[in-house]
Amino acid sequence: MKLVKHSLLTILPLLVVIIIDQVSKYWARGLVDITTWGIFKFQLVFNNGIMLGHFSELPLKAKEVTLTTLGSFVLILYFFCLVLVPIKSKSTYLGVSILVGGIMGNVIDRFNGFSVVDFISLNISNTNLPYANLADFFQWLGYLFLTFGLYQDYLYYWPQVDLRNKFLVHPKFQLRFSLLIALMTLGSSMILLIFSFSFFRDDQSQIMIDYFMYLGALASLLLSLIVFLGSIIISHRVAGPIYAIKRHIRSTLNLEEVNFKLREKDEFKEIQEDLNLLNKTVIDLSKKK
Repeated sequence: MKLVKHSLLTILPLLVVIIIDQVSKYWARGLVDITTWGIFKFQLVFNNGIMLGHFSELPLKAKEVTLTTLGSFVLILYFFCLVLVPIKSKSTYLGVSILVGGIMGNVIDRFNGFSVVDFISLNISNTNLPYANLADFFQWLGYLFLTFGLYQDYLYYWPQVDLRNKFLVHPKFQLRFSLLIALMTLGSSMILLIFSFSFFRDDQSQIMIDYFMYLGALASLLLSLIVFLGSIIISHRVAGPIYAIKRHIRSTLNLEEVNFKLREKDEFKEIQEDLNLLNKTVIDLSKKK
C-alpha cells in the first residue's frame, strides 16, 4: 500500500505532465494562422535552440548529443531524489515529478523532430513576447511546488537543534568518503572521455571535437558532483547510526533510561534490541546496588 501511494505521488504526475504536453503539441502542429483567446495567442513556432532558444547555431548532431546528455542527467537526478533524498512533503514529491515531466516533454521533442514545439504567447499589443509551451509552464509549476514543499519541511532539512538530523553528522568521515567516491567517478569518466575522443577524432569536424570535449568534461564534473552528494547521503546512513549509538552508550554510562531507535533507512538496525537490553540491564543493576 505504501509503495502504491509512493508511486502515485511520483511516477503518475510525471507521466500525466508528459502526456498533456505531447497532446497539446500535437494540437499545435495543426495551427496555420495566429489564433487568439483572451490574453493568449497561439502560433506554431519551432524552437531550434537548446535552452530558451540559445545555441541554435550548433550542428544538429551537437544538439542531439546535448539534449540526450541533459535528459540522462535529469532522469538520474530524479531517481536520485526519490531513492536517496528523505522527502517528506507531498508538495516536494509533486514538484520534483512535475518539473522533471516538463523537462522531459521538451527533450522528447528533440528525439521526435529535433525542434521544440512552442505555440503559446501573451496577446499584448505593441509587444513581441517569446513563445513557450505547456512543458515550460509545468517546469515553473514544479518549481513552485518544490519551493512550497521545502518551506513546509525547512526544519527537517535545516534543523536548528537536533544534530542527528544533519547530513554531516561525522564531517571528517563523510567528506573523505564522499570525495574519494567522487574522484573515482571523475577518473572513470575522464578515461571514457579520452577513449571516446581517440575513437571518434578522425570522423568529426574540429567544431564537433571541441564541443564534444567541452560537453564531456562538463558531464563528468556534473556526474561527480551528483555522486559526491549521493555519497554524503549514503554515508549519513552509517555515520548517523554511529552517532546515535555513541550518544546512547553515553546515556547508558550516565545511568539514564533511554529508548534506542534508528530510522527506517539507517544501517545497523539489528543491534537496536541489544542496545536497549544493555541499557535496561545496566539501569536494573544500578538500582540493586
